[in-house]
Amino acid sequence: MIMSQKSYVKCLECDTLNLNIDYCKNCGSIVNIILKRNLEREKKIQKDIEQERVKKPSKIDEFLRSSTEHPNAIVRMFSQIVYAMWFFFAAVIGGLIAAVVAIAAG
Repeated sequence: MIMSQKSYVKCLECDTLNLNIDYCKNCGSIVNIILKRNLEREKKIQKDIEQERVKKPSKIDEFLRSSTEHPNAIVRMFSQIVYAMWFFFAAVIGGLIAAVVAIAAG
């Protein structure tokens, strides 16, 4: 016969002893440390996502995006070529960094 494990947790807010529950039976605060950490982690992730969503693009990024949609075909074509070259060199440099890290890691 398997008996369930009893876990007494003391509430940090009101000093009440609680048995096998996640929230204090007296004041309702979280007493399960793992649950508390998970909730805090989720709140931090949501906060980071919200900050990324409202973050404005840089001036260079705005310029490149607006110039790729320019009404003049010559400006638009030149901008797209520069943007493609920028992307290519960024990918090459990123690949070189990844190769150096892979070689260093063994």
